[in-house]
Amino acid sequence: NTEEDMLVIFECVREQIAHVPSQINGNTKAYVGQLEPGIFQKLPENLEHVYTSFPEKKIRRENVEIGGKSAEQLISEMEAAGINISNYAKSMLKNREFVPGKNPEEATLIRLTVADLGFKSSATTDQIYERAQILGLELCLADTGPNYRLKYRNQPLNEWIYMGMKQITDSDGSPFVFELVRDDGGLWLDALWAGPGIK
Repeated sequence: NTEEDMLVIFECVREQIAHVPSQINGNTKAYVGQLEPGIFQKLPENLEHVYTSFPEKKIRRENVEIGGKSAEQLISEMEAAGINISNYAKSMLKNREFVPGKNPEEATLIRLTVADLGFKSSATTDQIYERAQILGLELCLADTGPNYRLKYRNQPLNEWIYMGMKQITDSDGSPFVFELVRDDGGLWLDALWAGPGIK
């Protein structure tokens, strides 16, 4: 029984599991339901269990410290940690559009798939960003990708994470976002071409 399993895993009673945003209150221990407009502004920050369906569709939320490091510092720290940096990612880091925050701060990252956002197949960059905004999310700051790369060392093999960020344009005017990858060559900070209409 899925409902009974939730009560055990979430260590709560039935009334502490919300299935629609209107059920969320100070006693809510878990949210299992569709991602509706503004949902991420309604969920308490300390809410650990967020699922679009239980148990297979958990939404991961992670905190990462951003800001306070120059591009040179980030490159140096990644190289010291044995993290590979592609030439495209390096050129993004050295681009004048790459402006890290001056002071350290904590950012909460929400990891979503295209399906989590409600798309049945692929979606364009613009469609993804628009849907994320409707759900109450903001784009990541430019230095979030490199800082998350430094933190996220136990990435599973063959996992790709694309950062939802304002694209950084190269010298040819092509827009790129940071990409976090682990392949047979190890951990990478890479770059993905992410034009507005690209799927």
